[in-house]
Amino acid sequence: MMTKLKHTAVLLAGVMVILLIVVWGIKHNLRSAETQPKPDPKTEAVSDELEIALAPQPDYDIASGMKLKEKDGVKTLKTDHFTLILSHGKSWDAKVNSKRSITVYNKALNKAKRGGELVTILAYGAGDKSYEVLPEYNIIGTSNNQVYIAAFPTDVQFDESDKKSYNDYMAVFDEVINLKEGASGCPLTFSN
Repeated sequence: MMTKLKHTAVLLAGVMVILLIVVWGIKHNLRSAETQPKPDPKTEAVSDELEIALAPQPDYDIASGMKLKEKDGVKTLKTDHFTLILSHGKSWDAKVNSKRSITVYNKALNKAKRGGELVTILAYGAGDKSYEVLPEYNIIGTSNNQVYIAAFPTDVQFDESDKKSYNDYMAVFDEVINLKEGASGCPLTFSN
């Protein structure tokens, strides 16, 4: 019960932080057209160069070579870029969202329309720090000019009244929370 309360408190805190960021952003970024700064040709040229440098590589695909295998209750998600190994293989699956994003989710909760999202693994080009606006994330590491991020859900992804679904979800969530750079027990390794 205490663990459930802790997780609920963490989720609520995350939602509050998001709301504060949104309100602050609205308050500080609303300017009339007359008070907007005039464009500077030097700044625009640097900005264009930075945009080109940060542009995603058109041939990059986070899911290239993706395979999901289960053996002895452990499931492995392998791509050309990384390998993710998690226990409780029958309870989770992965879906490709885009060329830069894969979500790991609890199958039963997803099917029951309860969400079930555990983590989304995102790839950003080197130098692109736009992930800093994400409310709940860890940097997993860098590989092949990509920065890999583990983005975690900020709302409840399981049926709070169903103890089994909660336990199944939390068993895998306790593993994916270790997706961070330099963490001992990080279940993701890079292929390079």
